[in-house]
Amino acid sequence: IDSHGDPWLGGDDFDNVIAASLADRLLDDCGFDVRARISDWQLLLAAAEQIKRVFAKDTAAECDMRQLFPELEERALCYEILRSDIFKRTAHLVKRSFEWVDRAIASSGLQEKEIGVVVASGGSLGLPNIRHALAERFGDRVLYTNAASSVTKGAAKLAVTKED
Repeated sequence: IDSHGDPWLGGDDFDNVIAASLADRLLDDCGFDVRARISDWQLLLAAAEQIKRVFAKDTAAECDMRQLFPELEERALCYEILRSDIFKRTAHLVKRSFEWVDRAIASSGLQEKEIGVVVASGGSLGLPNIRHALAERFGDRVLYTNAASSVTKGAAKLAVTKED
């Protein structure tokens, strides 16, 4: 078909949802507004990305806010983040991704059943809810690729077949 996707939708959108969830809890629990300083928000986003990676294998992750924000050291603020909660909070992102899949199929002129293989690439594929949604829609026709090496491998194959 081709490569179609939302150029503004990516793993950082999932990170933002995780970070916002933690920021809301921290604000509610102790009045500390992580969003007030960009450096604090960036620390929380980095932690959220690590939590997202944990969700690839585990159903829960912990985030000790005292390690991120030393000024909170007197408070016991270690939060458990459940994968199921984050999946509910990111369902709109998964839906948005599949709207782009629908556009790609429609623009191809093919019927969905005519598609032999769906090549999926990207960091968010580590999240089970993304893989589940793809498998639910396309069954065993999904080929998961490593985003970091896909471009390199494609360029190498192109170089081998290029005629001088």
